[in-house]
Amino acid sequence: MKIKCVFWLGVSWLSLVFASPNFAQWVPVGPGFNLHVEAMTVYKNSLYAGGWFDTSGQNTASKVAKWEGSNWSAVGDEINDFVFALEVFHDTLFAGGAYTHAFRGVAKLEGNKWRRAGLGFNGSARCLLVYKDKLIASGAFSEAGDRPANFIAGFDGANWTNLGDGTNGPVYALAIWNGDLYAGGAFTKAGSQPVGYIAKWDGGNWSAVGPGLPNSICAITVYENTLFAGGWFPGSVAKWNGSNWVQVGAGLKYSVRTLTIHQNELYAGGGFDKHVAKWDGNAWQTVFDGTNGLITSFLSLSNDLYAGGSFTLASNASALRIAKLTVPFGTTELNQKKAAFYPNPMEKEATLSLAAPDWGNWEMTISSVLGQPVQKSFFTGKTATIRRENWPPGVYFYKVTGKDLNLNGKFVAR
Repeated sequence: MKIKCVFWLGVSWLSLVFASPNFAQWVPVGPGFNLHVEAMTVYKNSLYAGGWFDTSGQNTASKVAKWEGSNWSAVGDEINDFVFALEVFHDTLFAGGAYTHAFRGVAKLEGNKWRRAGLGFNGSARCLLVYKDKLIASGAFSEAGDRPANFIAGFDGANWTNLGDGTNGPVYALAIWNGDLYAGGAFTKAGSQPVGYIAKWDGGNWSAVGPGLPNSICAITVYENTLFAGGWFPGSVAKWNGSNWVQVGAGLKYSVRTLTIHQNELYAGGGFDKHVAKWDGNAWQTVFDGTNGLITSFLSLSNDLYAGGSFTLASNASALRIAKLTVPFGTTELNQKKAAFYPNPMEKEATLSLAAPDWGNWEMTISSVLGQPVQKSFFTGKTATIRRENWPPGVYFYKVTGKDLNLNGKFVAR
């Protein structure tokens, strides 16, 4: 339940929404896209999305787009086939996909143009991850550059090399745990070792991870220093206990396509009912009505969790293939506390005033629209003066935390 109140503060109106401590909702990220979103990352403090799409609202956006704060803009126009993965390596944005001609599976952004990364592959790249100062690419290919590379390879910035004998089937998921690289997919052999759809690469050799799992793996992550895998096997999510794979709770009833950690909690996305679930330590919980279609990618960014996929509704409201889970700014999360921020818009200075009582010591973090912190300050009492420290004009968010105090707000700097 939400109660919205509007207060006159003598200088401006303040709108507050009182909610339960865990209140959040899925909201659209601009106009979204006309087709599937498969990957997201942050590059040079901006949010990027990749997938199968051609347009965002009325704008052309061919397969990769950049979030501008209210709309998505095109990132080059050279890629003309599906993008499955985005990753930053050596301060350069790379895109892996199904393009097998000009870019041969992987491209890198130079200025505003996409270029081939080395000699590429003879197939598609489904996953990208930086490991030991190499860009690891995996997918469905048997050659990297001019040499054999079975479904997985590493790039040093100039050349692609194999990782031993690779695997005998496509690799769809990569993760790092305790210094080793883990790969999951649709394979039963890694190097010379029989495996159950998941294997470990220690930098020189492949090895099995216990008996593995009974069917293909689509996602791997590390949560509470434990390895988790999601995929097409019974229960859809399992964790490694050091000797065996164990189903997580009652499991999920259909495939898990992506796993991530957001604010120290485990989230799963996929083809199951409502398409997004959170593990509460005992059971899987639907997250705020979920979506009406497949979720295949997550990105945790500050206070927000971004989801991409093929859906058109999130929390039963329009959200075209991309949405974020957020606590709405202006929401007071505990005990109906009130705050005033003025002037808004601000120039060099502004004041944040908390309603009585005196809240003692508290911390204020100011972040950009992408959730990147730009300033952190500590205050005592009910009133604080915020002095702008070289931030460019734009929209900013603040979060105030202290004992029994948790407030969020939004303001404009000009």
